[in-house]
Amino acid sequence: MPAPKENSFTPGELILMVYDGAIEYLKKAEVMLNKGDMEGKQKMLFRAQDCITELMCSLNMEAGEIANSLYRLYDYSNRRLSQANVQAQGEPIKEVLSILSELKEGWNEAVQREEGTFSYDH
Repeated sequence: MPAPKENSFTPGELILMVYDGAIEYLKKAEVMLNKGDMEGKQKMLFRAQDCITELMCSLNMEAGEIANSLYRLYDYSNRRLSQANVQAQGEPIKEVLSILSELKEGWNEAVQREEGTFSYDH
């Protein structure tokens, strides 16, 4: 079996990167909403929703209640972002930012425990 590449990432690290992507897109969506750039806001929200969908697809649903709870949170977050997009509201974006930031923090702690000293704080 070949040795892993130096720049390869573990599954946990990849999940953290997806969280970072979603969080960055949401921050950009907030800025664009505040500037009145509805097209830009929509684009950023769609990208954030793509990230959340990727998180949903990465869940091992056989893992039990934790996976089910995460799935429901991700689904809720996507619905809130759809609402933010249609109604041009900032509050749902802030809410989902808070949810994802908290979840990312938990994932980061889990990755550190499972994979050693790695800390992914983008």
